[in-house]
Amino acid sequence: MTHQNYLEKNQEAIEQIKKLLESGEKHNIELAFQLIKGGGMVTELVTHLYALSIFYTDDDALKRRAKLYYKNMASADLYEFTKYKWNVYGEYYNENKMTEFLTKLGAHPEFDHKILANMALLYAHKGAKYCLENKTASPQKIIAQLIDQDMLDLDYLNLDTLPKEIGLFKQIKFLYLEGNNFTDIPDELAQLTQLQSLSYKNTPLTDKALQKLETFFPKIFATQYYMEVIDDINQGINYENSLQVLDKVLQLDATYATAWNDKGRVLQESKQPEAALECYDQYLKYAEYDNDRALSRVNKALALQNLGWHEELTKTAQEAMDILKQIPVGSRDRVYYFSQGLALFFMNDYNNALKAYDQGLAHDQYDGVLWYNKACTYAKQGNPTAMFQHLERAIQLRERFRIEASEDLDFKEYWADEDFLKIIKEA
Repeated sequence: MTHQNYLEKNQEAIEQIKKLLESGEKHNIELAFQLIKGGGMVTELVTHLYALSIFYTDDDALKRRAKLYYKNMASADLYEFTKYKWNVYGEYYNENKMTEFLTKLGAHPEFDHKILANMALLYAHKGAKYCLENKTASPQKIIAQLIDQDMLDLDYLNLDTLPKEIGLFKQIKFLYLEGNNFTDIPDELAQLTQLQSLSYKNTPLTDKALQKLETFFPKIFATQYYMEVIDDINQGINYENSLQVLDKVLQLDATYATAWNDKGRVLQESKQPEAALECYDQYLKYAEYDNDRALSRVNKALALQNLGWHEELTKTAQEAMDILKQIPVGSRDRVYYFSQGLALFFMNDYNNALKAYDQGLAHDQYDGVLWYNKACTYAKQGNPTAMFQHLERAIQLRERFRIEASEDLDFKEYWADEDFLKIIKEA
């Protein structure tokens, strides 16, 4: 034995070199290559060197050097087995392809399939399915490599089982489980108390598993159910179903401010203004921002108007104005001007209500609600020309106003007007 081939009899040194090659650090890899150059070629390092020659992308020079060392160390049989597999990174970027690739390579007796897969995951960021299903390392260690700050993406890995060790990573806020094969989820997922987003599309979870998830993460499911009906609510359709879903949302998360507001809207438009009042008070209770708190007051005022409770209506409109005064100019958006316009409308200050609506339209000229509210205001002012113009535009932007206008008391004096009827029919 000479100084140049001392690694043959130094297992401790070989193990240190393995750790350097598995570290993921460029300077450690460079040090490992220096030790190999000075200590001789040992076949025990052949898996590491092949993995670097295939999966390492940070430095082409180091990759070429790994390939050279691999050629010198590999047996004739192994080299023949792998010589056409040098440029696979792009081809096998797909997770399923990587699994097939690792399975084929791992079948050769001179390769350590666990090391090969672990280094594929480390350097190519692929092979998670193979690693988890073949237990190439502890599930905790594998998952740790898959986490990006507060996100764990397991989409389309075709996993048959979801590792319970995910529950150990309590920093996870975003969990993606789409496109897998498992039907159940481990109870340990309940430990992800900071989770904000969860997706599981195209993963065949059973009803029991979904119920577990709903129990673990009620606020996430409340948001998912809410998103199922928000379009119907905005379009003014399927109110009965929307109410059922909103009730489920609020059972899961009683502090869901926007859901309280939309339940009030649905009840109000379903001719249940008294029931809507409580929803708007709950919206005020849980609303985080002043714009939303003001909106709760003007929506309540709408319900009070339908009930004919004029004294309470004026009081509620003034509450909205008091909240709006606290909002800095730089934070005044479309919702601010919508709320301001309605509050002024209920206080019979029609000129300033129109100005508020115009400022809202400056933020969004395609906002049908603001065009409709301007039409209501012009109707109150006795200005049919402007009223017809704005009502026509509102209907063009939102079909629902075709029906609402024919029932809205603000237009009562025009219900039999030929021009009004023409707009309702043809706009």
